[in-house]
Amino acid sequence: GFTQRHRDYVLEQSSILSWSSSNFASAFEISKGGSSDISVGDCVITETGSLVGMVSSITATTATVTTILDTTVTVGAFVYSDGEDCVAEGEFSQIRKGLLRLSYYEGDGMLASGEAVYTSGVGGICPRGLLIGKIDGYISSAGGLDDYYTIKPEADFSSMNYVYIITDFEVSE
Repeated sequence: GFTQRHRDYVLEQSSILSWSSSNFASAFEISKGGSSDISVGDCVITETGSLVGMVSSITATTATVTTILDTTVTVGAFVYSDGEDCVAEGEFSQIRKGLLRLSYYEGDGMLASGEAVYTSGVGGICPRGLLIGKIDGYISSAGGLDDYYTIKPEADFSSMNYVYIITDFEVSE
């Protein structure tokens, strides 16, 4: 039903060829590249529409996808329960735990575990409404200056064999 709801998306299916072996980055190589109209910056999703990451480099026949867990990836987001705009980004201290950081959240009150976080569509990189994940917890720092929520991605990176690349979509900001 995902493609029925998003007829404006141009999707390209690809298999995952290999994963990077670094503890400090999160990326994998896919079997499609420039010859399949894949471009750097394209969003990559699961078959259910959950955000996986972004295409970070391409050759004619392959591409590298940097996942949302990687510290180089930042995505405009919003919390479903209150519509508050924020940012989902990779966090070095959370990458091995498989969690993201929710930054710049300025909503009233505390978020509950399990609240959904979606892409905001701001900037036109990813379409609005892709599920990033759900609130997992809250990290407080000494003095409270660097407190943040963690997000557990909806995409299950451990069992992924195929992904879908959004090569084109209608931008709505």
